[in-house]
Amino acid sequence: MPSQAEQSINGDALKTSWAGHYYDGKTSTRHSVTVVLFSSGLELRMTDSGRIWWPYTELNQAQGGYRDEPVRLERGTDFPEALVVEDPAFLLALRRIALTVGDRFRPPTDPLTAICRILVALLPCSARLG
Repeated sequence: MPSQAEQSINGDALKTSWAGHYYDGKTSTRHSVTVVLFSSGLELRMTDSGRIWWPYTELNQAQGGYRDEPVRLERGTDFPEALVVEDPAFLLALRRIALTVGDRFRPPTDPLTAICRILVALLPCSARLG
């Protein structure tokens, strides 16, 4: 049976809008935004009614691979724009809604699971050495 936290994350994966913070890559100013997920990209809705469109194909996931870590998506290269969403369930929803490119975003996992995966991957190497 899933834990209460897992049930909450799975329920939140059905949401399509999220609270987040946008950084423009030019200044250190943090802008509060509402992030709305669509099948081909996400829209950042600023508090001043401005809107920014980010196609999923232009995004890189810089953070959010662990369950308790905020999600950070970046757009651009030298001084990228960034979006930070505190809720790790955001990634599950993004992967579900972004049908054709959702797999390019890593779902959150706990650190112990990540360590176990590394150890399992190293087992064939240790067998060759022994």
